[in-house]
Amino acid sequence: MKVFEVKLNEILRLSISDGNLLPFVLNRPWYDPKKDTGYAQLFTPALLKAVARAEKMLVQKQCGGTYLDGEICGLDFDPINCAQDEPDFYLYRIEKQTGKSSIVSVAWNEGDKELSTYRLLLVDGHWTLDGIKCTEKTKFNMR
Repeated sequence: MKVFEVKLNEILRLSISDGNLLPFVLNRPWYDPKKDTGYAQLFTPALLKAVARAEKMLVQKQCGGTYLDGEICGLDFDPINCAQDEPDFYLYRIEKQTGKSSIVSVAWNEGDKELSTYRLLLVDGHWTLDGIKCTEKTKFNMR
């Protein structure tokens, strides 16, 4: 695996295993900064802004702008892995690669159509997630 694929795999696995990461990404009120293990270094500010904006818009539309107990307010899926479930493993295909950016498509099973596409950028010597395309209609900081 290339370095950026390793970083993407780390981020996807962290979204499954760390219950505090999604509240950080979605800017939810129950995010606990004391449990933050350096999340901001994993994402560009532009991506964080795009995901938080989508979440805020849905919370406003679905629940009047406030999270309500027992109600689905906001995104009802993990915007990092683009699903409600979690796979046993991910399959990666490099779509485009330059020295400072890469586009990677991800599928869950051999032979499956890609589930999502990611853009990573090399920022200060570290690969950072900058864009996510779940479907043609669901994109965060990607065209």
